[in-house]
Amino acid sequence: MMNQPKILMSILGLAGFAFLLFGSIGAGSTKPLVSPVFNYSPPEAPGTGSANFTMALVSPSYKNLDEVGEPFNSFQKSLEAEIMEVMTAKGYSVRGPFESRDEMLYSDKENSQLALIIEVEPEIQKATGSWTKVKMADNRMGYRFSRGTLNIYGKINLTALEPISGEKMWAKSVNIPKQTTEEFTSSRVFVGSSLASDLQAIAALAAANDANVANPITKALEKSFEDIMTKIWNHLDPTEFKRMVPKIKELKAKG
Repeated sequence: MMNQPKILMSILGLAGFAFLLFGSIGAGSTKPLVSPVFNYSPPEAPGTGSANFTMALVSPSYKNLDEVGEPFNSFQKSLEAEIMEVMTAKGYSVRGPFESRDEMLYSDKENSQLALIIEVEPEIQKATGSWTKVKMADNRMGYRFSRGTLNIYGKINLTALEPISGEKMWAKSVNIPKQTTEEFTSSRVFVGSSLASDLQAIAALAAANDANVANPITKALEKSFEDIMTKIWNHLDPTEFKRMVPKIKELKAKG
């Protein structure tokens, strides 16, 4: 059932939380929801404009998630905050964050050499355990994740665009290292399509504040965060971007 990756992912986006039973039929005790902590300290002191290069930051977004609860919401916000800190430490002047390139004012586009777009693409697959069927009071069939573990991995796509033209100037991907969660059983029941992917079903349960689901994912992502940020730190080298300045000026001149 749920081990088919990325099948009919849009199903959840159409119906959202209507697919979830907000009860706990047959479930074990529910733990308190743990507040995620994603921290990273850049290895250098802030350079405050020393790179003589201005970068606009567009807020991170998820490529393959419709419902974003914890810990995915905190991961997204922490990634944004820590990347801004990294850019400052590298000596960039930073504008933003912006919700999208389209929401940047023309003056922001004109006065930023590049805009950095961040796209998070997590993957979740069942490692052990099973999705067990639960018959609902209205005779619908739901699914509970039972006595299992998840593999969590994926990638973060970094793309730098010339802000006015939108021309892609640079692109890198950073892997989300694979982590396996501790064993758990969900307290809530997924009442979506049996063809939904593990990622979409688990993310929907987490978005419905199922702490039994969210807490193990939090621990796994916390283990990966420093490694992710270290790789991003290495990629955001001002020297690499400064070589693009002649081309950037050419694009801006065309308007």
